[in-house]
Amino acid sequence: MTTVYVLDTSALLSTWTQQQHEVVFLTTSHVLSELMNRPSKSRAESLISADLLQVREPDTKDISQVKKSTKESGDSVSLSITDVGIVALALAEFNLGVNPILVSSDFAVLNTALHLGISILDLSGKMREQRVWIYVCPACKHRENQPVLNMECPTCGTIMQRRATRRWNLSESK
Repeated sequence: MTTVYVLDTSALLSTWTQQQHEVVFLTTSHVLSELMNRPSKSRAESLISADLLQVREPDTKDISQVKKSTKESGDSVSLSITDVGIVALALAEFNLGVNPILVSSDFAVLNTALHLGISILDLSGKMREQRVWIYVCPACKHRENQPVLNMECPTCGTIMQRRATRRWNLSESK
C-alpha cells in the first residue's frame, strides 16, 4: 500500500523525501513558492518530474474547516495562509478516506492537524504533546478561547498572553 505524505515547506527543505520509497507526496503551490534555495528547489522539481510529488490546491470548504479548528485549538494566530492550506490539503485527503501523514516541523501546523484527527510526522522530533491554547490577561486574569482584537484584554486593556490550557502527551495517546 502506498503511503500518502502531505508536505510542508520544512519537508522539502530537508533531504527526508529522498529517503522515502513507494510513497506519494502532496503539497500546495504556496509551499513550493517558499522554497528559496537551489538544492530544495531542485529536489522538488525532481520529485515532480518523477511523478512522486503532486501539487494540489485545497478546497475552500476544507480551508474553512481548518480555520474553525485553529480557533478551537488556539493556533489561529500562529498559522500563515500556506500553513492553513497544507493542513486543508491533508484534511481533504482524510475526508476522502485516505489516511495521509502531514509532514512538518511547525508546531502549530502539527497541532492543528492532530486536532482534526490527521496523522503527523514531526521532522524536528520536538513535538511531545498536543495543546489547546487560551489567552489570559496577566492583570485581571480574564480568559478568552480565541485571540482578541490587538490582543488587548476586553476588560482592562492589558496585552493578553497565550497559554496552554490542555495538553495530551503524544506517546500516551497512541
